[in-house]
Amino acid sequence: MCQHKVRSKSFQQDMPMSSIKQIIKEARSVSFPWESISPPIKTWLEAMARSVNTQPEFLLLAALSATSCLMGPDCVFHVRNRHQEPCNIFTICLCEPGTGKTQAYKIAIEDPLDGLPLEILVHDYTSKGLFEHLKSREGRALVCHAEMTSFFENLLKKQSEGGSERQMFNRFHDGNSKIIRTCHGKSGKKEEIQDERLQLDKTCLVIGGFSQPQPYINLHQVLGTSDDGFLDRISACIVNSVILKEREIQQWNEVLDTFSITTFDGMYQCSSIGG
Repeated sequence: MCQHKVRSKSFQQDMPMSSIKQIIKEARSVSFPWESISPPIKTWLEAMARSVNTQPEFLLLAALSATSCLMGPDCVFHVRNRHQEPCNIFTICLCEPGTGKTQAYKIAIEDPLDGLPLEILVHDYTSKGLFEHLKSREGRALVCHAEMTSFFENLLKKQSEGGSERQMFNRFHDGNSKIIRTCHGKSGKKEEIQDERLQLDKTCLVIGGFSQPQPYINLHQVLGTSDDGFLDRISACIVNSVILKEREIQQWNEVLDTFSITTFDGMYQCSSIGG
């Protein structure tokens, strides 16, 4: 029988430490596909990451989340003939404390998005607030933290209360053509009950970020008790972290200084965001 601990309005089930260590060991045995990253992007990512003592895989995964959201609801991936996928990706990168996830989040998420006229980053949300955010921002939303544990704890709490947030995120991920939300409220002098109907014709909602392995694996186990496909939509990875010495960091800073923005001119073309 599954028992839940209540802590600060959250629920968590503890797995045996031996099981968690085995899961982490098996996950780390899978190598990251760096060969699929073309130069000079690969070299630049490694230099940027090592110059602040974080992992290049962290930067890549966070940047993928931000980029897919910026591409917007009008973009699709052509997987093969007659098979298209929306840009809505759900990722989680598992990493131990002190391995540079905060630096990666700042470099790949906060700093690039801070300079855009269209604010797409979402930290805390309600269902209504998320719909209103999407409605006012061209259908874009990036739910992302340097520590995503609270997001999954909140989702688990809603699950235990019979909420439908998981199904809502499933629909966002799958790129359903229309997302409709109806809420009830009082209006008028007689406080008549009226329905408010919110409709989103196109959306690009992305979930990304980082978490420590043990808390996430505990939450993943309990979240998996509901077989609605939500966890199947999340791409999770765990990266072998390398912590550098000061001398090594300086060497990577020198490599980074050899790059300029013109190095990447003409490689990609992107439409403007927010006008």
